[in-house]
Amino acid sequence: MKKIFLIFCLTLCLFNTAFAEEAKEAAGTEAPAAAEEQQDEKQNDIKVLLDAEDVEQALLAGVNDNCYLEIEEGKYIAYKIDVKDDDTRRDLFKKAPAERVNHLTTNNEEIYNYLTKFIQSREKSGRKYYGYRITGGIEENATLPDGSTAYKFWFMKLDEDDGSGGWRIPIGIGIGIGGGHHHGPWVGIGW
Repeated sequence: MKKIFLIFCLTLCLFNTAFAEEAKEAAGTEAPAAAEEQQDEKQNDIKVLLDAEDVEQALLAGVNDNCYLEIEEGKYIAYKIDVKDDDTRRDLFKKAPAERVNHLTTNNEEIYNYLTKFIQSREKSGRKYYGYRITGGIEENATLPDGSTAYKFWFMKLDEDDGSGGWRIPIGIGIGIGGGHHHGPWVGIGW
């Protein structure tokens, strides 16, 4: 039985390395245009730290698809929000700092309504969003020098106790090989 198990394990290891080599070869034959496209997407995902003057200039330039998250006093990060794509909203809420008030500013009323509706629905339902409870509110909107409106609102990500008394027991998967004098050999997989 031990020999069969050993042969089985060695076979799995060999297949695993063969699949890894095949995946490397497939990645190497990828079209150069696709590789450049992926690099462009990664570069677009890089967030630049803006100061208050940069944000005001961007808001004065006209309605855009950006929502500005205040990281610290006078320092902002611009997130491009598409109201038809939940991934852009997810990016903002996952990367925002937890356990503090996050102030947001935008000049796009559609983005403002979209995000405040999401915050209010999460707050009302009490469901967790990526492990955090979301709460938030609306601040007083600002009027820009050109007469347009800058919509301001805030949210917090709260990491609340789940009621387990502080005990967090990790769930693991175990594989056991055993057997006894009376039961014979066995292989078991459990949680």
